[in-house]
Order: sequence, then C-alpha cells, then structure tokens
Amino acid sequence: MSGRKNGVATAPWPERLERVALFLLLVAALALPRVGTAAERERVNAVLASDPAAIEKILAALRASLDRQGVDLVAASAARIDPLDVARHPLDRSAAGPVAYLWLDLTADQPTMYLLDARSGLVYVRPLAVRADPDAVELELIRLVVDSSVEAILKGRALGVSRDEFERSLAPAPAPEPAPKPEPAPKPEPAPKPEPAPKPEPAPESEPASESESTWAITAGYSGTMLSTDTVAQGPELSTERRWLRLRLGVTLLQQLPLAVTRGDVDMRLLSSGIRFVAGFPTAITSHLSASFGLGAGVDATRVTPRGNGAQPAFWATDPLLVAMATLEHALGAAVVSVRIGVDMDLLATRYLVARSDATSVLWTPWRWRPSATLRFGFAF
Repeated sequence: MSGRKNGVATAPWPERLERVALFLLLVAALALPRVGTAAERERVNAVLASDPAAIEKILAALRASLDRQGVDLVAASAARIDPLDVARHPLDRSAAGPVAYLWLDLTADQPTMYLLDARSGLVYVRPLAVRADPDAVELELIRLVVDSSVEAILKGRALGVSRDEFERSLAPAPAPEPAPKPEPAPKPEPAPKPEPAPKPEPAPESEPASESESTWAITAGYSGTMLSTDTVAQGPELSTERRWLRLRLGVTLLQQLPLAVTRGDVDMRLLSSGIRFVAGFPTAITSHLSASFGLGAGVDATRVTPRGNGAQPAFWATDPLLVAMATLEHALGAAVVSVRIGVDMDLLATRYLVARSDATSVLWTPWRWRPSATLRFGFAF
C-alpha cells in the first residue's frame, strides 16, 4: 500500500505564472477603449460683430445650412472686427483644425464678410447689402453667401487673394509726390507750368447682390396637357421671365400640334395656340437647385374643323384658364434646366356638340381640370 495521496497534482510555479500573465493580458485587452470609426466632421470658426439678438438669428440660419454640408459652426461675438486681424490670424492646419475662419462684421459702415481658407491661406472678402439687424430677406442673403463660399472651399476651389496681398490692400495709399520745381532759365524766359499729376482712378468695387437686382431668362420647352382620358394636347413653347430674389414674372407662348378627336362617325381636328402669364415665388434648395410655386392666367384659342356626316363649317373656340404650377430648376452657370408640373382650370367648361337632323348631342367634353407637364432648357442673363 502506497503512502501517496490521490488527487490533482499542484502545477509548478513557472506554469502558474504563465497562466496569470495570460489572464491579465486578456483583461487589459477587454478594458481598452474602443476606437471610433466615424469620420470627424469639418468645422468653421466664426466671429460675428452685431447686436446679440441679430447674432442669434444669423447663427441659427448658418448652423442649419452648414449642417447639411456636414460642417459644424463654432462661433464667438466681438464688439468690432479689424481687417488686420483677418490678415494676420494664425492658421491651424492640423487634422483637428477648422477648414475655414469666418468673420461677419455688421457694425461697419459697409457690412462685410471675411472668409479665410485654413488650407490655402487665401482671404475672400464680400461686401453685404444688409443692416446690423437683418430682416428675413437680408438673413437669406447672408446664408446664401456663406453657404456657397464654404462649399467652394470644401470642393478645393481657389477663393480670394493671398493674405499678403490682402494686407497690402489695407495700407493707405501713398501721397502723390510734389511736382519738381522748374530750374531757372539762363535767359529771362517764362518757366513752363508743371502739369498736374494725374489722379489715380479708383478700383472698381464689386456690386453686392440685393433684393432689388433682377435678371432675365429665356427658355424653350415642350409641354403636354391631358384633356381627357384618351386625349393629350402637346407641342413646343417659348417663354421669357424677369427674375428677382423672391419673385419671378413670366409670359409663355404655346403652339400645340394638330389633334384629332373621333366619336362615332364624326371627328374633329383641333389646332390650338395659347398664352400664359405666371407669377412665381422661388426658394433656394442648394447653390444650384431651386424650387418655385406659381399662379397665373391664360387663354387658348382653338380652330375646330368638324369632319364627317353632318359636319358644320370650321369655327374658333376660346378657353380662358387659371393656372397653378410647381417648378424644379437646376442652374449650371448661365444655363438652366427645369421641370414644371401644373394644372389648368377651364373657366367656361367647354363642350363640343354635333347637330343632327333629329337632335343636338354632346360629341366631346374636355376635362375642366387639366394636368400638364413641361421640360424646359434656356439661359439666364
């Protein structure tokens, strides 16, 4: 009989230390913070000089607009803004630094936006036709200018001038040198009068965009209008439009292709021309995309030529209309492309009759509410 006790043999010290070390490594690996994978958003640092209530309105509009570009806005206020601070502001080009620095000075005699590209070091200066406490229209102008400028920087487009050139433009112009005195002539002759130094011409200033400014647009398109379940009038159209920031007034000429309507043993040939007057109310979606809703009136003149048994002589039919439409427009420089969807309401509820020997019956009744669609191409200038 052996004197050794039965059971599990104790592990030697080196093996025990190895197990403890492996356990500690596992705990440390689980305790390490997880590394985020989400990409950091871009940031714009801003300084605003205006009334505190006006600053709150401006920041609310800018933050909502820049957030759609994936850009955060970090803002502070100041009593005044010195353009030299813009020219000499230090640049943080680290990965965590801002993509741009923004200054909005609404307390100056000429309200101005300064934008400094943190990557290229270029300074973009834009005068603003706004007041220290901007209204809704002026607030939209500030939003459009800042939004499009930051978008250009994010896309890598050069915007503005170098900081050295900007700082040189802030220096006062040197006084003109006095004209040299004429030397005494050896003979008593009258000395010629020195010509006055020419005055330096002032540099042209860029005209800031304002609500009172307007442009023109001319477009050509192709439209279709549904008159009934089996009848669609279609044809080309030409329009011209006067455009302001918040209003568009346009007139459109339409020429529809010949249209045949057949009912039983009688048919008609319709040839229509029309005119539309529309007032539109646009709003910007992005720097290149806008939408508008319009209301207006118009009239269609239709030459009706009956054919078949009992056909009457050709005659003219006139339809006064009320129109409503929605437009989506994309601009690429001066070129514009738009899609328009609308509805025409016939004020007279026109019906087409056929007179037979025994009675008069309704041949065809177009819809009073007529949906339409148009595709347009043109240029704004």
